[in-house]
Amino acid sequence: MRRRVCMVPSNTLSSTQASTFALKIIEGPIFLDYLSETLGQPVQLFRQHVPGVQDWWDVGEISYAAVLSTRHKGKVTFEALRADRNLPRPDISTFNGPRVSRFFSFGFTTVTKAPPIGPPPPGGGRSEIYEIKPRNHRGEADALQKLVDVEASYVRHRISGIYSRGTTYPFLVVKEIPLECKFIAVWRYLMNLWLAPLKIAIASIDIEVQRRHPGVLLYRICVTLDGPERLTQDEADRVANFAVRMLLEVNTLGASAEAKSATKAITESLQPADPKATPPRQTSPVVAGKDLSKTPYLSIVADSIVDEMRDGLAAIRDSMYSRLIGAPGERYFLCCDEAYYANAIEGPKRARLASQIRMLGTGGQARAAAGKSMAGLLPTFSITGAELVRGLPDMAVAVGRWALDHPTETLVIVSVAIVVTAALIVSAGGVALPAVAAAEGTALAGAATTAEIVTAEGAALGMPATIMAQTPGAASVAAAAVPDAVLVTGETAGTSLASAPAWLRSALASRATAAELAEIAGQKQIDEMLINVMAEVARRKVLPAVVSAGAVALVGLAPSAAFAATPPTTTGAGAGPMVGMTTGRLYLIKVPSVLPYPFSSPPPLHQVFDAERYVDKTARLSGPQPIIGNVRMLGSLRVT
Repeated sequence: MRRRVCMVPSNTLSSTQASTFALKIIEGPIFLDYLSETLGQPVQLFRQHVPGVQDWWDVGEISYAAVLSTRHKGKVTFEALRADRNLPRPDISTFNGPRVSRFFSFGFTTVTKAPPIGPPPPGGGRSEIYEIKPRNHRGEADALQKLVDVEASYVRHRISGIYSRGTTYPFLVVKEIPLECKFIAVWRYLMNLWLAPLKIAIASIDIEVQRRHPGVLLYRICVTLDGPERLTQDEADRVANFAVRMLLEVNTLGASAEAKSATKAITESLQPADPKATPPRQTSPVVAGKDLSKTPYLSIVADSIVDEMRDGLAAIRDSMYSRLIGAPGERYFLCCDEAYYANAIEGPKRARLASQIRMLGTGGQARAAAGKSMAGLLPTFSITGAELVRGLPDMAVAVGRWALDHPTETLVIVSVAIVVTAALIVSAGGVALPAVAAAEGTALAGAATTAEIVTAEGAALGMPATIMAQTPGAASVAAAAVPDAVLVTGETAGTSLASAPAWLRSALASRATAAELAEIAGQKQIDEMLINVMAEVARRKVLPAVVSAGAVALVGLAPSAAFAATPPTTTGAGAGPMVGMTTGRLYLIKVPSVLPYPFSSPPPLHQVFDAERYVDKTARLSGPQPIIGNVRMLGSLRVT
């Protein structure tokens, strides 16, 4: 059943809050549409348009004084206008614009709705002003008074009689303008998490503009939704309010605190245009068990999972949510290749060299690699030659060569567990570095890198940090979500290798030993440096597979490095040069809710199986998919 719910800000909202909100969210789309109608060009051509002498919209008092003094040289000066502390500004002002013919052209089956555009007539073109306000009693009265004040200012500055109250736009008096979302993938993901289980879909959100009086443009926000017939009108109003609230929150990413506060006040004040309807804030926010006053979050349950991964379930959930993976009802297998299994599953089982763990100073505690990768140092472990060749073949070759040259020396194998989150992906264009360089005592300034974080359609690759921070159960927002500024500017928040101090660039490039790092950066940085060096090598190696999306997602890495153990000294033992390194991979495979024939149940935990025989073939692919073949089964997960 399709319904259209229209909402307007409450009359109790302050004019300052309404104006701030309108400038950020409402006036922009209306002005672009105004240019499209009055200049006869597609809206897309005006997205980078700036206020000019012919067509101007309110971007501030200085700009307004500049454009009026340019339009009316000899009549009014910039200085005089700036000296007028009570100079009111219209929301839209056009001077000597092209003529717009007002008529319909009837054909056999169509009506021409776009007005024909002509050049300015001899002696002057179209000069008009408009004021944009909410479509309620207060908004209408405020708009009319504002036009009176603007016209009085023209009298004061000797330019009266030039501008008329606008009657050109909109051509059909009432018009619907789609309210676009800059990060549509984020908004759709959030909507789907909570509305899909309710069998509700948002068909459209638009700004409905009406010219009720000349020069007065009144707006309301309308939501068209498809839902079950049993949905009451109060519930439909609540769903519509929720959809608009989340869209506006996504659209104001990176905005000033003032704009965000005004937007929040507007969304909380929105009420149905139908005067008989109950405002959403006076009704229960819970619809079919979903609290629509909250930010949607992802919930996953493990039908089965290996013990070694159980504590990491929250981090896996963070990886999925930060990368916009998972929808209610979907089913995933958690699996890994042999290198990951050897590094992160079998290795910890055999961990018994506690002295070597203490030697590296970690105590086996999880640490964050540059605050982004959610890396933890796994316990060191002993391993036979046969096991090394089977589980870590890439490392086995390098280790074998080293062992021939150093038959009596000890080797320490260290593994790092990394959860691949959106923050890790977008920082991969630069080198992940510690937040503070101990030797220099200064924060490393963030620098732009070449990492691409926004698709051609403008859909963000990751969940914004301010949104993820509102969800319960996040293990580490800083390590998973993408900073708002990164999404808005298109620059990564990570620090590029070129901007790092010389000593750190050299250390990372040469894979410095623990002793060398201790000498140049201080003992407390040793562990973080070791993790960073290993994580960076692994990250560069597998980045092309990380960004793939669809039926298979790479959600974890387990780089493992072999270090030569240096003899104990008065200050304790240390790690020598890196001898070899390999990287394991942890995957999420989307499988059908009903497993394909002939399978009736998931593979047993720890068992090797062919992933291609289980993968959901209907999953939409948005990039090259990794061909993973045989993998180890680590768990079966459901999105609830």
